[in-house]
Amino acid sequence: MRRRRGFTLVELLVVIAIIGVLAAVLLPNAFKSVEKSRIARTAQDMRSIKSAVLMYYTDTGRYPPNQYLLNANNSLMKDDGTPGWDGPYLEKFGKSSLVQNPVPGMAHPGYYYIWGEPHNSSYAYYRFNLDNNSATGSWNGCEVVDGYSVALYGITQKEAMALDKIFDTSAHEGYWGTMNVIRSRYWLVALFIGETGDTSP
Repeated sequence: MRRRRGFTLVELLVVIAIIGVLAAVLLPNAFKSVEKSRIARTAQDMRSIKSAVLMYYTDTGRYPPNQYLLNANNSLMKDDGTPGWDGPYLEKFGKSSLVQNPVPGMAHPGYYYIWGEPHNSSYAYYRFNLDNNSATGSWNGCEVVDGYSVALYGITQKEAMALDKIFDTSAHEGYWGTMNVIRSRYWLVALFIGETGDTSP
């Protein structure tokens, strides 16, 4: 009877080394693919919300009020009593896959937010410089002082810049273009939808 020969220690070490090399090469690419997919999904969500807001505006003649899209009880999915409402305008709600963990000091990180009613906030969540003629890029140099947008906060700088590149092909960052990027500990992005009509500083 012939004895079966097992693997030697050297052979096992060679196999483990090969697996290690393959993992080192393949895993980073796999993580990059997942990250790109999450960013693309978030960009598509923001486009869908923008389209829903514009349909709401077409039917009612006004933009929906400021609100988080936390559940189906929002103006885009449930009749809010506005004359002309003919929705639902949005099929689903949800949290961006870019935000996985709670963000200290922020109520609903990762949830999309409809932002644009004029108010006294000093935050530039919806202020844009659409023709790139502001020397500083600050909100007080922008033509649209009160613009309407869909916002998302609680993301990383890398994610914010990736989204900015999707929407702003002119390579301008920050307050320029269609995507407004707010620099902070937990970055915020806002996709421009339209002007509210209030252009006072």
